[in-house]
Amino acid sequence: SSTPEESKTSLHTKKGRAIKPLWAAIERGRPDCLFIYITHDLEFAEAHRESDKIWVRGYDGEKWRFEYIREDEGLPSDLELEIMGSRRPVIFVEGTHSSFDYQLYSLLYPQHQIVPCEHGCQQVIESVCAFRKSERLHRADVYGIIDRDRRSKEQISSLSKKGIYVLEVAEVENLFLLEDVMSIVAKQMGLPQSSVEETKQYIIGIKFKNQVDSLVADYFCGVMTDRLKGSAATRDVKQTADLIRKIADDAEQLRDDIDKRFRDVCQSNDYAEVLSLLNNKGVAKIVGKRFGLQNSSYIGSILRWAKSPDEIGNQFRQAFRKHLPSFQSDDFSS
Repeated sequence: SSTPEESKTSLHTKKGRAIKPLWAAIERGRPDCLFIYITHDLEFAEAHRESDKIWVRGYDGEKWRFEYIREDEGLPSDLELEIMGSRRPVIFVEGTHSSFDYQLYSLLYPQHQIVPCEHGCQQVIESVCAFRKSERLHRADVYGIIDRDRRSKEQISSLSKKGIYVLEVAEVENLFLLEDVMSIVAKQMGLPQSSVEETKQYIIGIKFKNQVDSLVADYFCGVMTDRLKGSAATRDVKQTADLIRKIADDAEQLRDDIDKRFRDVCQSNDYAEVLSLLNNKGVAKIVGKRFGLQNSSYIGSILRWAKSPDEIGNQFRQAFRKHLPSFQSDDFSS
């Protein structure tokens, strides 16, 4: 028998692509030999479809943990291996490693493994549900954080039971517009707290009230689109047609309800409600000048301050955490 162990400069590099056919040729030339490969390369292992596969799950210093991979299971994905190899709880978030979501949540949850999902909220939802049900993982400490967008209270409640937290603001950029956060920015820049109130009134008046008609239209369009997508999930054509007719019949009432909700917020000047309804990523990028910062650097400046190990960093982190879950249980509040 022969036990070739890959080197870090072979199977994990471009040269490795040439070595794989070489091993295949050697196997064909020596059918009398038993080959045992030790590899991190899932593609290489998957290519040996008729071979027995043993997954080395870990080593605690005394004992190795092995698991035989059944033919009907397939190999664990890179992401599964990453999560299974981590002892930390996992939080799936929207975006990429360069997104505000990932940067902020990595700061606020240092004891968790933050996994970005570049395909958005639906990928977060599907990932959390899949990994919680995975027989391989046997872990319930897998969570998700997604933007509120246009979700109803019923949808938010349903997602919370699955371990998925929905932000109290419409989108992650609005977290940087929280009054608590802006107050620390003003203090850091040596400005009076009146600058925070002026910025709030600017957002409420110019970015919400003055644009309420278009905001209502966008919100209505978004909800209708989600409902129509939901109706298409059934394979029964008649049932789908019935659902679409019901959605159409309810459209006028839905539009009226959305319009009333937005008008009520205009009347109340409730800043927290404004942030929960305001789907406009650009607002957080145009308030910097109100605090003596460049508009383009407002969010980046807050993230840099929040990374600081001194008191200012702690103040920012605490301000954000007041509006986010602890993930110590699945009983989230919206």
